[in-house]
Amino acid sequence: MNLINMDVIVGGTTWESNPSDLPRRSQADLELEGQRYFMLLLMINSYSQYLFLNEFTAFL
Repeated sequence: MNLINMDVIVGGTTWESNPSDLPRRSQADLELEGQRYFMLLLMINSYSQYLFLNEFTAFL
């Protein structure tokens, strides 16, 4: 009996025992993270526009 079979019997989740035991991220998690990054980009964009307009109107 080799170490890989022993690991499966014990119930470990190493990559050698069973690759499908690795935690996978669901589609909903990926979509939520994408929405978070998109909102962060929108906030940075709007704040940079606000700073630019604030500096631009200071010279008028």
